[in-house]
Amino acid sequence: MDPQTTEGKTGVSRAREDMSAEERAVHINFMREAIAMVTLLPLLNVPQNILSLTHTLQQGELALQTDETPVGCVFVHEGVIIGRGTNATNRTLNGTRHAEFEAINEILTTPASTSSEDLTNAESPEGVSDRCEMKYTPAILKECDLYVTVEPCIMCASLLRQFGIRKVYFGASNEKFGGTGGVLNIHRANGRVPKEGEVLERHKDDYEVSGGWLREEAILLLRRFYVQENGKGWYSVSPFESRCLCLIVYLCMLVETGADVQIAPVPKKRKDRTVKEVEPLEEATQS
Repeated sequence: MDPQTTEGKTGVSRAREDMSAEERAVHINFMREAIAMVTLLPLLNVPQNILSLTHTLQQGELALQTDETPVGCVFVHEGVIIGRGTNATNRTLNGTRHAEFEAINEILTTPASTSSEDLTNAESPEGVSDRCEMKYTPAILKECDLYVTVEPCIMCASLLRQFGIRKVYFGASNEKFGGTGGVLNIHRANGRVPKEGEVLERHKDDYEVSGGWLREEAILLLRRFYVQENGKGWYSVSPFESRCLCLIVYLCMLVETGADVQIAPVPKKRKDRTVKEVEPLEEATQS
């Protein structure tokens, strides 16, 4: 579903009713790319031309198989995705490796050339050539928009402010750690709480935030993670229930497109049956 409300006290705007259908479709498609980072597509036979997934399938699998909170994001520059990220706090044992950090790291470490001569150097102890230049500089983030499934936390909101992100689109609100309206408003006046009746002036480092994009789908992803059979949820679900939750996520994502979704049949598990050899009956002796 699409957000319909306007900007409130938190400074988080939502899609305007007067926004053209084409413009709304662009934002929704990029948000689907972010959701695709953390979904289990092999369970369903979903048309890839609708979800535009390509190589994000393996990263989405990894996000759930390693007990990572299913948060995915993409950075868009002039209509092109230049960075993708998912949570990696468990894989790296580093609490700062949120999806936004991972995506920015990917952007700033992308080499300008993929030539083997530029990428490798036998004399370098790290095996990386000193001549290897990066494709992007931090300045490019000032021209980027971020699409993320969950509202950035306070830490990530501050990081985005320091890099000068242009605008943030998120799905579900983060009522515990949100830094763009959920708890603090880091995107406005660096989170300073206004006095009663005070109107905060816009700072040059402030950035725009629009929330509620594909909110229900983002929430379903979180629910699926917290109830999946991994021992960390408050209860475990059966494989059938887990599959149903995954199906609901995709149906919500594709309901607006009117596309036909074919569900891959679940192979039936057959119990191993050991065939015992039947000993031949002894012929009755004739008296």
